[in-house]
Amino acid sequence: MLEKTYCGTSGDLWALGCVVYLLFVGKTPFVSNNEYLTFNKIKEGKFVFPENINSDAKDLISNLLVLDEFKRLGSGKKGENNDLNALKNH
Repeated sequence: MLEKTYCGTSGDLWALGCVVYLLFVGKTPFVSNNEYLTFNKIKEGKFVFPENINSDAKDLISNLLVLDEFKRLGSGKKGENNDLNALKNH
């Protein structure tokens, strides 16, 4: 029998980082010429910021689009940014 797993809010926080990036930049953070290359960028967490993006927004997005869910801002996991209050305070 397959075990059911629940990822909690960490996936939502990563998606929030994508939405915030989209709002500031006007396109998604992981864009490439085809789906395979886009998927690789997502797996590797490779994205770039335009030069004119606000430093606070850049910091927020960078802390949400962390591949390690335990280090993601507001993840509720062990680490420096361990609860949603950290996200709210940002």
